[in-house]
Amino acid sequence: MKNDKNISLKYLFKKRIPRVLIPFLVWNIIYIIAYCRVKGGHSIIREFIASIFSTRGYAEHLWYLYALIAIYLILPIVRCFISRTNKALINYALLIWTFFSIFMPFIHQFIPKVQFANYADLNILAGYLGYFILGYKLANSKRTFNTISLVILFIIGWMITAIGGYEYQNLLGNKNIFFQDFLTPNVVVMSITLFIFIKQLLQKHKLSAKIKPIILNLSYLSFGIYLVHFLFRNVGLIIFQKYPVNPYLYLIISPVFVFIMSYITICIASKIKVLSFCITGNKYKKIHN
Repeated sequence: MKNDKNISLKYLFKKRIPRVLIPFLVWNIIYIIAYCRVKGGHSIIREFIASIFSTRGYAEHLWYLYALIAIYLILPIVRCFISRTNKALINYALLIWTFFSIFMPFIHQFIPKVQFANYADLNILAGYLGYFILGYKLANSKRTFNTISLVILFIIGWMITAIGGYEYQNLLGNKNIFFQDFLTPNVVVMSITLFIFIKQLLQKHKLSAKIKPIILNLSYLSFGIYLVHFLFRNVGLIIFQKYPVNPYLYLIISPVFVFIMSYITICIASKIKVLSFCITGNKYKKIHN
């Protein structure tokens, strides 16, 4: 956070934005072409223009890149604030985020009349930006937490997400994923506890010489795997619809199929100079650890 290069506009638009924007555009076009070929009768140009303003159902996971680019645009300002402020102000910013971006929308979902007027709404951290500040705080915190307490809190958050979401859908009588939203209290609790759990686990147990290269390789390829995985998820749906299998078996086979095919695709692309950056977001390297 204290590296001034990382908060400069030159570094932002020369390094950070292209690394996300170029793969986003490339994969967006790939998904559009695949969709138009399968469905037929759709204009690729029209779909592309529409996708600029909103994610499409056949590539809905790309919402993350819209959010990421938006965060990157304001990142120099946030980094400047964080690197030159104190813990009290960071906690204050997180308090505002928690109240206006998490609890107020949650309450408003069940009690519509409970909301602030637009001119009195302090949702200035724009939702996902608060996660960025929260991540910085948790990563730099030296405080340790009881492992059992973390596990219990995670399970409670998961139960609220699963059971609460299921019952809420039954109550409304239609599909509703409100409890799975990333800015609900239950999901925030799950995110915090899982982050701290893994952080403390890695502090106590260092990765072995055999495991570390595997983790680093997956980390290097993870962005590309995320971008391509929805394509193989859609392929998997088509295959299993044509050749029906037991639903429980499908739940086991499908994630494995999607991960393996995504990993192989991105691994190959990362080793082809002309494809590496535009497909994976990473610069081409002759040697991969």
